[in-house]
Formats: sequence, C-alpha cells, structure tokens
Amino acid sequence: LTVTDEYLRSRALHLAQKHLPELVASGRLEKLSIRWVSNQRQRWGSATYANTQIRISSELQGVPEYVLDSVIHHELCHLLQPNHSAAFRTLEARYPQLLRAQAYLEGYALGRSRAEGERTEGERGENSAD
Repeated sequence: LTVTDEYLRSRALHLAQKHLPELVASGRLEKLSIRWVSNQRQRWGSATYANTQIRISSELQGVPEYVLDSVIHHELCHLLQPNHSAAFRTLEARYPQLLRAQAYLEGYALGRSRAEGERTEGERGENSAD
C-alpha cells in the first residue's frame, strides 16, 4: 500500500467519483486536504466539514486497500453530512465492502489493544472512523 498523502488524495477522488457524485458536483473536492497523521490513535480518521480536511491515522498504513478505502469513504461522507444521521448512514452504505471493512477494523483494534495490554475496543468504545 502506497503511504503518501498524494495516494490518499487519489483514492479519495476515485471513491467520491464512484460512490458520492453529489460531493463531486458540490465542488468541495477542489479544496480537499487529506493526509496521514501520526497523532491520531483513538480514531481511524477524522474530517472537518468547515474546511474540507480529512486526516487518516498512520495506524492504517499497511491495511488492505478496501479497508483504507472504507475509512476514506466514511470521512468523505462527513463532507456532505457532518454528523452520523440517517442521511449519513445512507451515504456510508454506498461503499460496497463496508461491513467487511468494519469487521476487519474491529479485529485489528482488538488485536492491537491486546498486544498493548489495553482493554478491548468494545470496552472503551473507541477506534471509530470519525
């Protein structure tokens, strides 16, 4: 998996064109900033609606592409819906491998927390994709 910010941007543009045509039509992608960050260990990604910025945890470098794509897609959905409303969930469900990717991330978080000797993700309610 290529771990450059440019790679993240190319994946984001591809995913938006494929699954979120209304985001493409909005023109917001022209201002999109998406980058890897190393200081985000409790969330897989985060988005700032107001200034069209997405940050992806460097913890995800090396995961399968469909998993990374699901996190990017989730954050792109936040550029249309800044909350987790029903409308957001409808947009999120457009990603065809969503459930598979969520299962991978749950297992990944569990394995990581056990390796670190921490409580499991389910006990903390953390490691979400927002």
